[in-house]
Amino acid sequence: MLAAPLALALWLDPKWIAFFAVPTPDAGVIPNVSALVGFGFAFGLGFALDRRRDLLERIAKGAPLFLSMALVSGVAAYVLAGGPSIAPMGEPTAGKALAAAVTAVAVFASALAATGLCLRFASGHSPVRRYLSDASYWIYIVHLPLVMLAQVWVQDWAGPWWVKLIGVSAGVFAVCLASYELLIRHSFMGRWLNGRRVPWRNRPAPALVPAE
Repeated sequence: MLAAPLALALWLDPKWIAFFAVPTPDAGVIPNVSALVGFGFAFGLGFALDRRRDLLERIAKGAPLFLSMALVSGVAAYVLAGGPSIAPMGEPTAGKALAAAVTAVAVFASALAATGLCLRFASGHSPVRRYLSDASYWIYIVHLPLVMLAQVWVQDWAGPWWVKLIGVSAGVFAVCLASYELLIRHSFMGRWLNGRRVPWRNRPAPALVPAE
């Protein structure tokens, strides 16, 4: 049910590149239909689950099934896309319909598998995971322009590509975390993005020694 609207949107999109699955809305200020459907239904799923948290246990129990579906459909989607090809699939055809359907199943099976596995193996309290979870939305919003700037900065540097990749990833991640801590977490933006603002830790007041 989740995959069907996304499959239809991908099938009707003449600019869809199958290798990239759901197209990211970074080609203009108006997102394309495929991105709206794909990311919109994912957001809607999370919104609905927040109001039916009793269903999370069922997702956790179904994690092995979702993972199997994600692996099979993911490999099939890669094959149907023709490997790492950046050529658009063009107008709707029967072959494109099959690729769109398999890709859509892979997208949501992967999301449910990741959710279920995290519920089963990472549901305990962890200050580090809690902090990264709080920071993740801000990192998602701000990382793209920073990555693009960093790529332009290092593109003419001498050195292997994997060193640049690690450097850009680590550098942007550090900047994102620092900006979250200094600008977002303890301000009104923290309440807006995460539903709560974490106050700065104040030093405890010195204990008063009664005069003798």
